[in-house]
Amino acid sequence: MTMGTPSTVRVGMCVVGSDRDEVGTVKAVRAADFLVDRRMRRDVYVPMAAVRDVTADSIMLDVPAGRVDDQHWPSPPLTGGERPAAATPAPAPAGAYHCPVCGADFASAAALADHRRAAHLM
Repeated sequence: MTMGTPSTVRVGMCVVGSDRDEVGTVKAVRAADFLVDRRMRRDVYVPMAAVRDVTADSIMLDVPAGRVDDQHWPSPPLTGGERPAAATPAPAPAGAYHCPVCGADFASAAALADHRRAAHLM
């Protein structure tokens, strides 16, 4: 029997409950827990301490699969909070042309017209 540690838990491993029913697949590994991707349910961070056994390709938890939500383990934010923030575009120069449909700014009327034809089919 091997306990769960960041060195034994790997992305892509199958995660099952103590009843051997599938919980999901390891999506990310951190020092104290790992993120499990669950079909049709919110992903959940499972603490390493909740791992009963690790084999070459699977992880067994110390709770049945149907009781994972009862553990109140944290989930990642619904907005995808772990993704890096998108770069903020540079502000348009003074006197820029503004698209009234999507709010994009352009340096010339020609660029705005090209954008509206391509992006908004106008």
